[in-house]
Amino acid sequence: MIHHRTRGLYRLLGALVVVALPLLFLAVSGVWMLLALGADFTMANVFAYMGAALVAGLMGNNLYREHSGPTPQLEWAWRVSYRQTAILAALVFGLFFVTKNEVISRTMLGVYIGVAWLLLFLLNLFAPARLAKIMFLGRNLRSCLIVGNVESALRVRDWIESTAAVGYEIAGQLTWHGGGGGQTPWPVLGSVYELERVVRERNIHQVILLGTRESPDLVRRVANVCDTEGCRLLIYNPWAGIFPQPLIPVTESGHMFFMLREEPLENVLNRFIKRTFDLAVSIPVVFLVLPVLMPLVWLGHRRQSAGPMFFKQRRRGFNRREFVLLKFRTMHLETSGQPISESKQATKGDPRVFPFGQWLRRTSLDEFPQFINVLRGEMSCVGPRPHLPEHDVLFHQYVDVYPMRHFAKPGLTGLAQSLGYRGEITDVEVLRKRVRYDLDYINNWTLGLDIQIMFRTVGQVLHPPKTAY
Repeated sequence: MIHHRTRGLYRLLGALVVVALPLLFLAVSGVWMLLALGADFTMANVFAYMGAALVAGLMGNNLYREHSGPTPQLEWAWRVSYRQTAILAALVFGLFFVTKNEVISRTMLGVYIGVAWLLLFLLNLFAPARLAKIMFLGRNLRSCLIVGNVESALRVRDWIESTAAVGYEIAGQLTWHGGGGGQTPWPVLGSVYELERVVRERNIHQVILLGTRESPDLVRRVANVCDTEGCRLLIYNPWAGIFPQPLIPVTESGHMFFMLREEPLENVLNRFIKRTFDLAVSIPVVFLVLPVLMPLVWLGHRRQSAGPMFFKQRRRGFNRREFVLLKFRTMHLETSGQPISESKQATKGDPRVFPFGQWLRRTSLDEFPQFINVLRGEMSCVGPRPHLPEHDVLFHQYVDVYPMRHFAKPGLTGLAQSLGYRGEITDVEVLRKRVRYDLDYINNWTLGLDIQIMFRTVGQVLHPPKTAY
C-alpha cells in the first residue's frame, strides 16, 4: 500500500538520522582535536556525547509521524529540523552541565549543534526523494489504476502524482460511464464495468476508488475484482472534499466514525496534568506575589483614581459558562460625570484609562488577579482569552467557528497573545487570526506547548506590541 511505503520511507530516514548524529559528533570532535582547538578528549567523553546524540535521534523520530508525503516541502523540513535540533541541544548541553565536564569545549558543542542542524535540514529536505529512488525503482514499481469520476480525480491530482515518488505509475482511469477523457494527465481507459479486463491487460497492482456513487453493490464489485485478480484496493474518503480540514478516524465499540478535530484536553489524564500545572503556577502567585502587588496598586489608585482595587466583569468560559473575571482596575469609575462603558474595548489614548492604569496594562500587571480565577478552576494559565458575552455574540457574526473557543478553559494568555495579538481587535482579519490560533491550541495541546506559550508571553510583557494599551 502507498501509505506503508511512505511510512517505511520515513522510518528509514529516521534510522539514517539516528546513525548520522553520533557519527557527526565523532567527526566534529576529531577535527577539533586535529586542529588543536581544545583539550585531548578521552574516548569515554566522546562516547558519552555520542550516546546523547543517539538518544536525541531516537526522540526526534517521533516528529516523522506528521510527515508531509514522499516529497517534503521546505517549510516542513525547516520545522522538523528545528525541533530535532532543539532536542539534540537540550540533551548535549544537559549532559555537559550535569557532568561538569571541563574537557569538552562549549564552543565545540555549539559548532556541533550548528552543523547538526544543517545536516538534519538537508536530510529532511532531500533524503526522502533520494531514498525513494533507491528503494522503489526497477522491480519495485507498481502500476496504479484510478476508478471514479474526473472531478474527484482532479481534486486529489497533486496527491496522485506524488505517488510516483514511492514507485507508483498511473496506468489510467476508469470512470462510471467511460467518458471524461482529455481532462486528466492520464488516459481514461473505459468504464468501471471494464475493471476486470483492464486489471488483467495492464497488470494493475493498485486500484484507487475515488467514489462509491452511494452504491454498496458497486463497491463490492470493485473489491471482488481486486481480490480475485490479486491487486490492492485503496478507497478514498468521500467526506474529505466537504470539510476544510482533514477528518480524523476513530473506532468506538467496533464502529468507525470521523471527527473534525482532535481534542487532547478531553483526555482525563491530560486535564489532570494541565490542572496540576495551573495550580503549580497560580498558588505561588496568589500567596506570594499578589500580597506584594496589592499595596502598590492601592497607593496608585489613591493618587490618581480613588475607588475599588479590583475590576470585576462577567466573562464566558469553558462550555460557555459565565464567571466573574478579576483584574486590577485601570479605568476611572466615570468620565465627564458619566459612568464608563464596560463593554467598549480600550483604544489608544483612551481617556477612561488613568496613567497608572496605563502602566499596569502595558506591563500586564493588571491581569495578575486572574490567577485567583485559575486557582478557583474558572480559568487556566494558558487558553483562549475570555471575552464579554456581548462580544462573543458580536464576534460570532464575523467568524462562524468562534464558539469552538469554548471547548477549553479560558487562559490568562494564549497562543495568539504569545505571538503578539494582544489588546484591541481592530478588524475582522485580526479576529480571524486570533480564533485560528485559539483553535490550533485546543486541537494540539501539550504541556510543552503551555510552557512554551508562558515563556513567549514573558517576552511580550518585556517588549509589549503596539496594540497593548
